Amino acid sequence: MRRSLEDRIRDRQAEEDAARAALPPRYWAVPTTDLPLPSRVVGALMDARRVVTDPLESQVSSLLLSQAETEPTWYQTKLAAKVASDLQQSRALNVIFQAVEAAEPRRDDRNREFERNVADVVSQGKTLINRLQRYEADFWNPDLKDLAGHILRVVHPDSRDPRLLKRFSVDALRDMYQRALAARAGQRSASTGLFVRDAERIIVWQIRTMLTEGLTMEEISSREPTFGPDLEFIRWMRFVKAKQAEMAEQLVSGRKRREEHSQGHVEAYGVIVGSLDAIVTFAGMTDYPCRVQLITLQDQLHEVERLTDALPNIDSFPMAKYKAEQLQSAIEDLVSPVARIATVVQASANPASPGSSQLANALNGAINGLASLLEYANSAARSYIDWLQERHASNAPAKKPNFRPSAW
Repeated sequence: MRRSLEDRIRDRQAEEDAARAALPPRYWAVPTTDLPLPSRVVGALMDARRVVTDPLESQVSSLLLSQAETEPTWYQTKLAAKVASDLQQSRALNVIFQAVEAAEPRRDDRNREFERNVADVVSQGKTLINRLQRYEADFWNPDLKDLAGHILRVVHPDSRDPRLLKRFSVDALRDMYQRALAARAGQRSASTGLFVRDAERIIVWQIRTMLTEGLTMEEISSREPTFGPDLEFIRWMRFVKAKQAEMAEQLVSGRKRREEHSQGHVEAYGVIVGSLDAIVTFAGMTDYPCRVQLITLQDQLHEVERLTDALPNIDSFPMAKYKAEQLQSAIEDLVSPVARIATVVQASANPASPGSSQLANALNGAINGLASLLEYANSAARSYIDWLQERHASNAPAKKPNFRPSAW
């Protein structure tokens, strides 16, 4: 049967893809210790020439790692992390959380499902940070000090070859010397990657200079036996730096992606509701405080999220930012009354606490404070929903007029 050109191209592409999949990855670990030293030097030089965008020039450093450790990664949004952090400042809430978890370890409800989702985010965030830490430890290899000592001897003003000035400027050599000093001292900074790049340039210059003097690669390798291992070490450092930058990009882009639209409002409110649920369980309350208002606000936040997701250019409207900030502030204001309720409830469990009437009055006052702030949050959410609905209505295509003739 005759086959079309598209079918033959498709089959050939499938065969090429299968063959390409069977090949090792680009950075396959190939043992080179058994190869002759000149061959190792030549291979490292060829790899250095193939570098187009050098990862060693990336500014990723231990500074970014420390930032990743300090920034919250167990919640999907920074707003939820802030609300959770504020709630954890309450000693009473921490006591309640521990008591509820110890009393009902197998409790399975919506709050527990939310906690499982949070645990998944924790695991993903910790995995990324652990991988970033591993590549960070690999990059800050002790061998860097030995490499820095070699480069310092080459570029030092009192001992350097005068021919270096034909290849590098005085300012460039001074910068190389400063970066080599920092690497030799073990200082962690973004300039260490630039030092590794400088070291490769210096070694390549030394090899080319020796070749112009008439030396063969075998003679160069015997005279300077560290060239091969140093170039291979630099190649490994470039690979590590690329992976480090990749992990950092995943962390940063992940946070940016999770901060879009109104996900922060929903998740932060989920933290509030989860805390209230723990308080109700701990106190054995028969009536859930502000139940109707809590459910109403939850429905409104989901509606805000749905409407903002359906509006692709939401970030271009200053009014949307203003409405979102109002709603965010209203959700953050809920932390104080929830912590107050937790304090009263936890105090009531203490036998040495004041009389029941005083605690009941304090609890009613805390619940009334929560109700007033929930009303304000509901108002902010309704205002945001009204604006979003008007924006959707203005973006909707106009209806065509009906020119059907009227009945005679």
